[in-house]
Amino acid sequence: MGTKKRIGKLLKMFMQFVLVFSMLFSAMEWNGFSVYAENQERANAACDTIGRPGVKVSLKKVSGGVETSQIMTSLIGKKEELIVDVVMDAEFDKGEALGLSLQMNLPYLYYGESKEILYTTNIEDVPYDQRGDQLMGIQARVVDGQDFDVSDTTKLYKGSMQITSAASVKASAPQTVRVALSFYGPVPENAAVSIEVGGGYKKYVTEDSVSCEINYVIGPGKSENSTYTLINSNLTWESVTEQVGEPVMWDKYNYMTYKVTMKNTSVDEDSYFDSFDLNFTVPSFSEKSYGVLDQDIMAWIYNENGDPIKNNDLEITDKSYVGVPSQGGVLVYDVTGKTEEELKKWDLDTYSNVSDESLVYHYTNNRIINIPVKNKRINKEEERVYYVAIPFANNFPESLNYTFNTKTYPTIYFGQDFHGQKH
Repeated sequence: MGTKKRIGKLLKMFMQFVLVFSMLFSAMEWNGFSVYAENQERANAACDTIGRPGVKVSLKKVSGGVETSQIMTSLIGKKEELIVDVVMDAEFDKGEALGLSLQMNLPYLYYGESKEILYTTNIEDVPYDQRGDQLMGIQARVVDGQDFDVSDTTKLYKGSMQITSAASVKASAPQTVRVALSFYGPVPENAAVSIEVGGGYKKYVTEDSVSCEINYVIGPGKSENSTYTLINSNLTWESVTEQVGEPVMWDKYNYMTYKVTMKNTSVDEDSYFDSFDLNFTVPSFSEKSYGVLDQDIMAWIYNENGDPIKNNDLEITDKSYVGVPSQGGVLVYDVTGKTEEELKKWDLDTYSNVSDESLVYHYTNNRIINIPVKNKRINKEEERVYYVAIPFANNFPESLNYTFNTKTYPTIYFGQDFHGQKH
């Protein structure tokens, strides 16, 4: 009996110990949960107050190609690469963004029913007979992934490129990936295509180390400078402007004649251009108290259905003008193919013996004479030549001795209003 009593007493003590331990553990567990809940509540409150800190994704050209006068646009040849930096930058001044991702849209090109060039990032949109070795578009290759998770610099991305990074973006500490862009497939000469970049991040960490699930995304092409246009062209060209003869400078309309030559100097047989502008800046009386008069430049409005219409409105507007020999306006003639002997017979003082039709031009608020030329294809080693006769008034001060500066800015167009300009 003594032994049984001792065992019973020990069991009772053990059960009391277990009961006390359980109560103590439960209290500790509840206290821990309570602290966690309080911390989580504070974190949620902090995340609710920060909103959605933004990032922006942009493109910056590094090398390659030939830039045009239109920003974020370059010409690249069929075997060339354009190197760009894709930059993700913070739009917040505190904290950091984690779990970064970048997306670049790389369109496929294909022909529509009317043989027009169409674009898509979905391969299913491309007709089956234009896939395989006939597939064409723009492709990307990561040159330097830096902090992004890219190890293969030979992989070619088509349609879309999506890459991630375990690094973070902080204020004044952007993340960059360097990419090489190139055309592939039978892309036609002068075809233009635009790539777009976007991206985002998963988590934002405040300066107090509070982690917030944001899942921020900005779509491709939505940030400033996040779209870059590439034009498939190996084109090289030149423009030469020469003065022809000397004006009399005593008549009402004293024509200063310029010969403008537009030449295709390309090596590639397929390189051509067929639309361009000739832009002239000359001294204007309204700006310098000598030079051309607005009423002389805008003397006649072009009438596609008949004779020019006399212009009585001297307000500069988006109108089309045409010159009339010895009656005002700028005279513009396509003299391509004319011999020197033929041109020597022209009366450059009055143009009264010239039967050719003068071309249309525009006149801008900053006094630029703009002469558009369309559908005049210039192939390799070909050229087109124009005479431009600008009427000057006899109002030059003697101190200038009838000398002044005229500047020309030819601009060629590649389609979709992309253009390149030479000064």
